[in-house]
Amino acid sequence: MIVRTRRRCLSLLVLWAGACTGPGEPTATVPFTTEDARPKELVMTVNVTGTELAPPSFFISVDGDTARAVRVGTNTIVASLASGTHSVAFRGLNVHCAVDGPATRSVVVVFGRPIPPLVWNITCARTATRQLAFVRDGEIYLASTDGTGLVRLTTPQPGVSFADPAWSPDGSRIALTRRVRDGFESDGLQDIYVMNADGSALLRLTGEHFDNSSPTWSPDGQSLVFSAVSSVSGSADLYVTSTTVAGGATLLTTSRGWEAYPAWSPDGSRIVYSSDQNPHGLDVIGPDGSGGRALIEGPRSSGDTTLLFYTRSAWSPSGQQIGMVVCGRSGGATCDVAVANADGTGVTTVARPGEIAKPAWSRDGRMIAFTQAASIRFVRLDGTGEGVLIANGHSPAFRP
Repeated sequence: MIVRTRRRCLSLLVLWAGACTGPGEPTATVPFTTEDARPKELVMTVNVTGTELAPPSFFISVDGDTARAVRVGTNTIVASLASGTHSVAFRGLNVHCAVDGPATRSVVVVFGRPIPPLVWNITCARTATRQLAFVRDGEIYLASTDGTGLVRLTTPQPGVSFADPAWSPDGSRIALTRRVRDGFESDGLQDIYVMNADGSALLRLTGEHFDNSSPTWSPDGQSLVFSAVSSVSGSADLYVTSTTVAGGATLLTTSRGWEAYPAWSPDGSRIVYSSDQNPHGLDVIGPDGSGGRALIEGPRSSGDTTLLFYTRSAWSPSGQQIGMVVCGRSGGATCDVAVANADGTGVTTVARPGEIAKPAWSRDGRMIAFTQAASIRFVRLDGTGEGVLIANGHSPAFRP
């Protein structure tokens, strides 16, 4: 407290007021109290349901510092928190686990007051229908996201390889590409096929003289959009074809450049794709070929010298976001997995695989899978976890 004397000589924060009295003047003891200014302790607890599916440990980071491991069911204490607002982030979730409530929480420390404890409740459960189609050694495989239930869907044949698996909206069929390199009966170009989810009833949809790739289903499951490179001109355009009848593909784009890697929006109204008309950016177009425009300006249009190109887009299940690959020039063509709003704004990096790896969304839109170093990895978009899904494979596609 501030003590003032009648002589107005001093204004001091003191424990004893006698220091300001003159000769012969009485002295008095002035009591006062102070708040406890010592740093406070934060107590945190993690409770888990389904511990057999939980990872060996979880992690907590305070204000972005080095993450510390936490043990399930015990108290973890963070000492010496100064006054103010602190951010506490929970990390380390695998594909089976989810946190109840926000994973990042704010803690307000006020001197003289206890800090309310933080409790994270985690539920881990196996989801039998959470499956991935992916490519391994030129064949299409199916497995659960924990690596169990591995099944090869295609039949190995000399000179034949499969790629680009894409699930139908109802999860009953898979679109894919098939390439034959036998040196005699084939030109080595890819064609688009569909098959049942168990690998049966393989049906060829496209013809010769084009190298076809990146099939993506329409929301009603009746059509596919894909990219086709002419073996004569070398240009790439988008085509739409039926999923039940071979032949009869309809040209969607008509430029003499390069349009590739299409993705059909969940509401069916738009197709996003890579284009060199918008130099190395992303464009959108209607399924009837109308309304074409730039969605994200490419580096050569926007003047961003740090980037090389945007590519390999994929719509989130809700249609509110688009995943993509963004490759930069710094230190070579380093590539990130990024997410943007459906209108192309707010591009945010979520993973750094360092290679071109098309993102694949989980059914709930909370997780993205991608390829890195011949393995399939995942990242949770809320930042709570990342890791390996399949140790040997690439080109993942979550089953709806």
